[in-house]
Amino acid sequence: MQTRLLLRVIGVATGLLIVIYLLQTFSLFEGSGRKISGLASSLRGGNSAHTPEYSSPETELLEDHVIVADEPSSEPAELPTSPPEPQVKVEDKIVVIGRLEKENTDWVHEHLPEWQNAIYTVDNTSAAVHTPRNKGREANVYLHYIIQNYHNLPSTIAFLHAHRDGWPTGWHNDAPGYDNVIALQTLRTDFVQQNGYANLRCNWVPGCPDEVQWKRPSEPGADETENVEHNMVDVWHHFFGNDSAVPEVIATQCCAQFAVSRAEVLRRPLADYQKYHQWLMDTPLSDQTSGTIFEYLWHVIFGQTPVYCPEMTQCYSDVYGRGRH
Repeated sequence: MQTRLLLRVIGVATGLLIVIYLLQTFSLFEGSGRKISGLASSLRGGNSAHTPEYSSPETELLEDHVIVADEPSSEPAELPTSPPEPQVKVEDKIVVIGRLEKENTDWVHEHLPEWQNAIYTVDNTSAAVHTPRNKGREANVYLHYIIQNYHNLPSTIAFLHAHRDGWPTGWHNDAPGYDNVIALQTLRTDFVQQNGYANLRCNWVPGCPDEVQWKRPSEPGADETENVEHNMVDVWHHFFGNDSAVPEVIATQCCAQFAVSRAEVLRRPLADYQKYHQWLMDTPLSDQTSGTIFEYLWHVIFGQTPVYCPEMTQCYSDVYGRGRH
């Protein structure tokens, strides 16, 4: 009897354990269902009307990593634009030019953007940049620029005529095609800094080896008052002092186009350039004569010997780098 009762108790307890186990199992599946439903709702971007809200660490983790595609845009896609053209760096150098109003110097701005420029109009005092008078040809402009900018000069100054190239206008430009753009693009400014002065013409004709000889007799019938050689004596003494001996020969390549360093310009006081310019404004000599006198004195003013005629091959190498390896 007791044994039978004990077996019933054991049977009832076992049944209860089975019921409890089944209830726990059902509860686990139901929870998982809610979790799965919650994940699906998260992936759809919201809760379904038939799915209860549910939050769990798993859904929060997935929500942080869900990538939702953008809605198609009605605006046309913006096409990539071309990169801006690089800005040309303006360097510590300047080209100084005197021009008649009719002369076109746009080539300087178009082809030499890395150079600063000071382009003086000599025959129109209403121009933005001008000389007070049209006298003395390019010498007036060159001296005017130095006087105006003596205390604020760039490291390299190139003095040029207004014409760019071509024959016969630019016959004296010593570059392929008589092109001063090429001359300045290939100018070795390091040589200018080293030497202080560089004539932009290397060809000896005209000018070298003995262009100006003040002791040479005048040609019969020549106008003595406009004789460059004979006027050179008085000009030399006026510029460089009465105690300065006038060389018997003065020579360099023509034609008053050259580059100088700031250091070389500053070797002379401002008062010297003012004196040269005042002489140019006051002289009764023609522009042709006074301009030519300066043409054969620039190299002396800027520290070279009276006869400055570098050997041509060496000159092309030094000034333009031609033939250098």
